Amino acid sequence: QEKKEHDITTNVSNVDNDKETSSSRSSIDISNGDGIVLWCRQYQRKTKAFGPYTCLGRLGYDSHVPNSRPIKFVWKLLDYDRLVQHADIQVQETFQAIQALANHN
Repeated sequence: QEKKEHDITTNVSNVDNDKETSSSRSSIDISNGDGIVLWCRQYQRKTKAFGPYTCLGRLGYDSHVPNSRPIKFVWKLLDYDRLVQHADIQVQETFQAIQALANHN
C-alpha cells in the first residue's frame, strides 16, 4: 500500500509541475499551496484500471452534518464556472462527464 500512496503523490506532483499539462487541463493556479484541491480519476471497467487524475479545482467549505460519524462535509467547487466555460472544449467535456457520473451515483 505504501507504493500506491507514493505513486499517487508522484502523479499529482507531475501534473502540477508540468505547466503544459496543467494549463491545458484546468488553467487553475494551485501553486500557492492554499486550500483544498479536488483531484479525481475514473475507474475504467474495460481495462480494470484507473484513468489519469483530473483536477477539478479548489474547494470551499459549505457546511457539515453535526454529530455524524464519520463527519460529513459539504463543499463548494470554487472553480465550477471556470471549468464549465473553459476555452478548451476537452476540459469542458471531461468536467461534464465527471459531473454526470457524480449525479448518477
